[in-house]
Amino acid sequence: MKKIKFLNGISAVFALAVVALATTLTSCEKEEFNVNVTPTNAQAVISPIVLAIEDGVTTDVTGQATIAPAELTFTGNPTLAAKSVDVTASYNGLSATVTVKVPALQAGQFATLTPTIILQKETAETKIEVEESTSDKKESVDGKNAVANPSDYWLTTTIRYTKKTGNKVVSTKNDATDFEDKMLVNQFFATLKDTYKEEPAVKENVKVYAHSQTEAKAVYTVVNTEYKIIKKTDATTKAGDVTLGIAVVNNYTKTDLDIKVDQPIPGHNHAPQSHGHGHGHGDDGNAGGGIIIAD
Repeated sequence: MKKIKFLNGISAVFALAVVALATTLTSCEKEEFNVNVTPTNAQAVISPIVLAIEDGVTTDVTGQATIAPAELTFTGNPTLAAKSVDVTASYNGLSATVTVKVPALQAGQFATLTPTIILQKETAETKIEVEESTSDKKESVDGKNAVANPSDYWLTTTIRYTKKTGNKVVSTKNDATDFEDKMLVNQFFATLKDTYKEEPAVKENVKVYAHSQTEAKAVYTVVNTEYKIIKKTDATTKAGDVTLGIAVVNNYTKTDLDIKVDQPIPGHNHAPQSHGHGHGHGDDGNAGGGIIIAD
């Protein structure tokens, strides 16, 4: 059963269709005639997760690692072309580079890419080594949220959604027989599990034009990934290497926020003939408020 909560009284009536995103209306201005809708610049951010394996012990060093290049935010004008970016993580003498493919984004799309980088030495003294392999990639959609505005005023709104990052563990298998090996494998599993996070995210000042609706949805790229924990016996020939454990995870590598403005309101007539989709500065005071629909 859905509960509807009204915030800060507002004289206009707004419709809100929600699956997973919550939207709050924050301000409004009177619209006038036939002004072009300004597109929102696309943006992509790369935010790597970094794990370091030292003497068989796995540690999340995301906050301590040095990441290059330092600038990993890319803004379109208004669209963003696809590109490949080599990202290097360094920590305590360990270093690794991954190539991150930034997708082409249309105006109003925002992407957060979160590759997992594992730092480890491969020497004769290495206790364990982690091998990573990927299979299928899929998209998971958090539904579509629409704020409808049948009034003569345009509004700004705040879109709230969930950003999912890291490795959501599906299954683990620990075949180690030695106590120390078993502990090292379990510690890798625990560190990997802790990388998965669901965090609230906000996009502010999104326009909702008069006699139209603004739509938003969150889309996640999920890569099925297998991590093998291997005990090293000969780092040169790999002869006698033993697989101690396997973790299968859903790796949330990208969160997209897709915003579309100036969309038609289902079942709603267009603006009166005397009005266009432009916007001017009205002095009506019915700013603020909104509707939250929760499960």
